[in-house]
Parts: sequence; C-alpha cells; structure tokens
Amino acid sequence: VGSLFQPASIAVVGASRAPEKIGHQVLVNLQEFDGTIHPVNPSAEGEIFGREFVASVTEIDDDVDLALVAVPAPVVPDVIEECAAAGVDAAVIYAGGFAEAGPEGEDRQERIVETATDHGMAVLGPNTSGFVIPGDGLCGSFASGVEEVPAGGTCVIAQSGGVAHSLAFQTLREGRGLSAMVGLGNRATVGFPEAIGYFDDHADTDAIVLHVEGTDRGRELLEASRAADTP
Repeated sequence: VGSLFQPASIAVVGASRAPEKIGHQVLVNLQEFDGTIHPVNPSAEGEIFGREFVASVTEIDDDVDLALVAVPAPVVPDVIEECAAAGVDAAVIYAGGFAEAGPEGEDRQERIVETATDHGMAVLGPNTSGFVIPGDGLCGSFASGVEEVPAGGTCVIAQSGGVAHSLAFQTLREGRGLSAMVGLGNRATVGFPEAIGYFDDHADTDAIVLHVEGTDRGRELLEASRAADTP
C-alpha cells in the first residue's frame, strides 16, 4: 500500500471547477501536496489551479501512483478498469452505493475487487472519506478543514470516515495533531491488517488507534495488532 499513502503523483478523477462538487474540494485539499497532480474529467477543458484537465487517466503521459476517484458509484468500476489499464498503483473511492447498499452495489464492489486483485492495485474504500497524513502535507480527503489538522504522533484507523474525521478535528481543537487519519470504508482491498502494517513502520507514528465496527478478517486483525511494535 506504499503508493496509496506515499504517492509522488496523483490523478483526481472527477475533478471539477464547481465548489460544491467533491472533485473540487479534493483538489483544494491537495494544494500542499508537493508532487504532481492531474485533474481528470472528460467533460472539462482548460485548467484548474494551474493544471490542465485530461479526459482519462489513460491519457496521462506520466506514471500515476494514486487515483482519487470522485465520481458516482455506477461509473466507478469502469474508472478502476481505466486506472488498472494505465498502471495506476492505488485508488481511493469516495462514493457510496456498493456492498453497503444491496445486491447491485455488491456487484459493483466485486467488480472493483476483481480488477484491483488482478492488477495488484490497492483500493481504499469505497464509501470512504479518504485519508490525511499531515506531516507529508498529503490530504486525500474531501472534508473541508481537515487539511488544517497538525502533525502529531498518533495514527487513527477507523472503519467509519465520520468517526475518523471527528477524531481528527478533536485533535485539532486540542492541539495534539495526528501522524495519519484513515477512513477504511468498505475495505475493498485495504483493510485493518494492511493499514496497521503500513503505519506500524511509519516513522512519525508512535501509537495507532482503531475504530472497529465489525470485520470478517478477525484473526488477521488480531495478528496485525499483536505484531505492531509502535513505538
């Protein structure tokens, strides 16, 4: 999951000039990111924040480590297939309407997992509010204000994006900060074991806090927690 949490280049799929759109707020939150950003939208032309729109990730000449996918659920599986074809290593899917939403959503999520597994792609979500790593200036979230959370030594890994952001804003109010905040959502391919393993080795993380609503990988979760030696 290294490319997910430590990308050098990011494509924002569903990038938008409209302030009310998630694809716009994601771009706003990425302004402190010191890597390359590619806004992707087949319906848009020109530039946004000084970066040229492209119609698809497959039209980006450079390598893309991470795709932040801010499009409606029905088109997400096609976008993930395009990302896989373009060699994108990781993706964050913000939209809901997948395994939590009945049979049709389950089919969408199964298609995403199949594509990601076949191409070795790490997928955070779907149905996630994203992640933030303050010390790296990396805000892969659409929540307004979360980019203000200062760096600290605690990593929050939460099944609920709402809980993750609530804890992040609490640390902001208390002046404590976080090393990272991750909302796992539906855990397509990145779940508790993967996130714990990554942040256990994260230089800025002294402690990991988990919010667990339920898991079908209980033994893996326990083993990952026991293996973690942070600090």
